[in-house]
Amino acid sequence: MKLLDRLGGFSKTFLVTLALLLVVLQSTINYLAGPDFSFVLFYLLPISFVAWLVLTGATNRRSFFEAAQSEINRARRHRHPFTVAYIDVDNFKELNDRGGHAAGDALLREVTRAIKANVREIDMVARLGGDEFVVLLPETDEAASRAVVSRVRKCLDDLAARRGWQVTFSIGVVTWTTPPRTVDTMIRQADDTMYEVKNTGKNRVAHHTVSGEPAPASEPAGVR
Repeated sequence: MKLLDRLGGFSKTFLVTLALLLVVLQSTINYLAGPDFSFVLFYLLPISFVAWLVLTGATNRRSFFEAAQSEINRARRHRHPFTVAYIDVDNFKELNDRGGHAAGDALLREVTRAIKANVREIDMVARLGGDEFVVLLPETDEAASRAVVSRVRKCLDDLAARRGWQVTFSIGVVTWTTPPRTVDTMIRQADDTMYEVKNTGKNRVAHHTVSGEPAPASEPAGVR
């Protein structure tokens, strides 16, 4: 999992190109080795690699961090709030153990689609690893984010009920009235809020509104 998380830091274009190069390399080796040797099984590696890339359709870690840093910079310039929601699938391991990885993969794909269907085009949905998702909601204050997260949670609960999945969802939401200094701080705060839910019974939403780095005194509020 650590290896996959590290690979997730690269762009999908880079990773797909790498996978295709691996296929070409293996084809060349197979050709040069002649009919007495077969490397067919080794083709499973790049094929599995590409399958992992397209598993959920969620943005990868690096792309999310770049977008989040841009939003932090924009929020600092324009003095608008934004919100981050961290979503964890409760009891995902048990579902994976019972139904196998195919069932787990299907859940992750459908959860991604459900989240995307209930947020705006400008919002970003990323899978940061395992069964954890993060949603960036630009220019979204507490009231608006509560409405969005409530809609997302209802859709996820309805989806789990229809599919017969014995899972629930723990969601930590942080609205920043002034932006944090770094993306790591932003993610950590949302992750900590989600774990408040995990550690107190799961299956609910916790929401905090916080102030990060103060705006520079040299820039009057409201300047755009």
